[in-house]
Amino acid sequence: MSFISFFYNPANGFLLNRIPEIAFVLLSLIYIFFWKYVFLFFERIFRGISYSFFENRPTLMNILGYVDSFFIFVLTVLFAIPLMKNLLHGYIEPLLDTKYLLIIVLVLFVLAYVYYYLVYSRHYLHPKN
Repeated sequence: MSFISFFYNPANGFLLNRIPEIAFVLLSLIYIFFWKYVFLFFERIFRGISYSFFENRPTLMNILGYVDSFFIFVLTVLFAIPLMKNLLHGYIEPLLDTKYLLIIVLVLFVLAYVYYYLVYSRHYLHPKN
């Protein structure tokens, strides 16, 4: 047992001193893996709102159909992503201040690697034709 605590306690103490950096890395992984879903979610919201307001104006709906993806991209980059980052950062940092931080970090990185290997790299980096 002392062999495990000999390595675990210094590594966990090192990570506890760097909680903001760990939270930034975790948020970056979330953003890298799920940015497409964020854009699609906000685009569906925008289309639903625009269809409900302008359903009797087909010309305006055609114009919005061409512009909405770019408009959502700009709004998401300028407002939604920084807002989500601030909310998640405020939520994740207090959760990371625990004596099990090393185990949490290792489990999250293993899960991120498994997700990358099984889902992200196969579906997004090498799509089937």
